[in-house]
Amino acid sequence: MMSRRYWIGLIISTIFLVILISQIDYKEMIQSLRDANYFYVFPGICVYFISLYFRSIRWKYLLSPFGSTTTARLYPVLLVGYLANNILPLRAGEFVRSYYLATREKISSATGLATVLVERVFDGLTLILFLFVGGLFLPLSPLVSKLSETANLHPQSIIAIVVSPFVFVFALIIFIAIKPNIFLSITRKFLMKLPRKFESTLSPLITRFINGFKGMNKPDRLFWVFLLSVPVWMAEAYMYLIIGYGFGIDNFFPNIWQYSLAMLIVVSVSNLATSIPSSQGSIGPFEVFGTIALVYLGVSNGVASAYVIILHLSLLLPVIIVGIAYMVYASLSLKQLTGDPRE
Repeated sequence: MMSRRYWIGLIISTIFLVILISQIDYKEMIQSLRDANYFYVFPGICVYFISLYFRSIRWKYLLSPFGSTTTARLYPVLLVGYLANNILPLRAGEFVRSYYLATREKISSATGLATVLVERVFDGLTLILFLFVGGLFLPLSPLVSKLSETANLHPQSIIAIVVSPFVFVFALIIFIAIKPNIFLSITRKFLMKLPRKFESTLSPLITRFINGFKGMNKPDRLFWVFLLSVPVWMAEAYMYLIIGYGFGIDNFFPNIWQYSLAMLIVVSVSNLATSIPSSQGSIGPFEVFGTIALVYLGVSNGVASAYVIILHLSLLLPVIIVGIAYMVYASLSLKQLTGDPRE
């Protein structure tokens, strides 16, 4: 029987896909798919795997207080996590990645999950910075207006919805890092209200989870995590730019400078949208917000939708194929990677 999580994700993705379908210029999209130069997809995919390597470098830095490991050992763990994100709903791959980490390194899955949360917060903050930089040179007000119209919200509410969760979680991480005992005391008061067997199971988990924020109260570590986040997203934006050439996206901008800034905005909007709970691979939110971003930067509807569809497939399918190949090589299964969370 399919889980409630699966159905929630499927419903959310379906809503976004209905929005996308209602806005697509099908004739232009099909023509764009026919005319596209798919030669650019392969180098774009190669750049994406480089961005995953940059993620492994950042993750190694985040894990350094808890044990010694290498980027080469973390890269396949990250790959398996991304594979799981692409085939499981509601970003369940984050849990798979944390559990697989615990099986390979002397680091608990709860501690690993805490570092993944830190990653996601810095991803969001970096993308918001990219939006700000792009907005200094390209008009973002039509894009914000369209997003607010689609969501039936005030433009300022859209900005608040995008920014506030990352700022709140960032502040929470800093608080936990500075005052871990206070946060642990607060959580234990809630745990005491649960049945004893749940309390005894969750208490050590929460302790290990809190331990995962070690060092996040130090400005130099915060700075380095942010600095290591920039090449992650610059590489992914470069992937977007390369594949965009195959669809003639660059022809909608007067020069390479504006085209590059546009790709920073697109990578930001489409990936911030993936924080919305949805089905496997964030199908739906990515396509809708990526297309909207391009259209309101001046790209025609059909070309934008065709490009975003191929772009998303280029992000999902190669990771699935390489991830499955690695799991076969390592004699792994997703069932094995959903073990006891107390480890």
